[in-house]
Amino acid sequence: MVRVRSPAYPAHNLAEAIEYARKIHSADRQHPVPRDVAAQHMGFSGITGTSDRALSSLLHYGMAEKVAKGEIRVTDLALRVLHPEDDHERLAALNEAAFNPQLFQELRRRYPGRPPASATLESFLTREGFAAAAIGPASKAFLETCRILQQEGAYESDGDRRENTPEAIASKPLDEVRPVQQVHIPNPSSTSPPATGDALRQDIFTLEGGGFVTVALPEALSKREYEDLKDWLELMQRKAERKVVEQHTKPQTESHQAATLDDGEDLVG
Repeated sequence: MVRVRSPAYPAHNLAEAIEYARKIHSADRQHPVPRDVAAQHMGFSGITGTSDRALSSLLHYGMAEKVAKGEIRVTDLALRVLHPEDDHERLAALNEAAFNPQLFQELRRRYPGRPPASATLESFLTREGFAAAAIGPASKAFLETCRILQQEGAYESDGDRRENTPEAIASKPLDEVRPVQQVHIPNPSSTSPPATGDALRQDIFTLEGGGFVTVALPEALSKREYEDLKDWLELMQRKAERKVVEQHTKPQTESHQAATLDDGEDLVG
């Protein structure tokens, strides 16, 4: 008889877990919080099957930890993701959280360098004797988390950090480049659009303060390609929103620092 495994895995991808941790930390910082209160901070009515899976995902990614019976708190790892000292710390924290689940560690070792196709991963889990009900959700959570890391430039496998840098991408055939990967694009005001083929249509949005956003789309998209693009655009929207907050708060911070130096007092964070 085939042995049916009951693997422990997060029911959510990393981005969802980060958002849940952000809401708990915003309300209660790193204080111990009863699970039902944490669920409410996350946007649920209380402890239900859905909220319980969300809380479990936080524990799997190491974004929260148990501190007493029925209580959890946001971890230091979560803080390094939410409020890093610099980009290097954030990327390292993202990678650590993404592969904190034991199942995801095993899959990274089996598929180093780049994640497998969905069908390949589901076939492997089936051969390993995973319960049928776990195969789809586990595969989806792992692959979505890998795509998030790739988009952030944080994907690392067994010491091979950031294989999706512009230099690495430039060495790959065009048909191997995924839409979630980041590529350096020349300024459109100084150079003509890259020759990517007649089947692609390029749209460029120029920002008033300098810079631009460019997208090159084929004439037709498959359903899966559309869903991947949709997820990527949502991630880019959240990244852009963070930059808006930083831009608005930076002058105030500089002004506060200047006033503090004039008074001869130490700056208190």
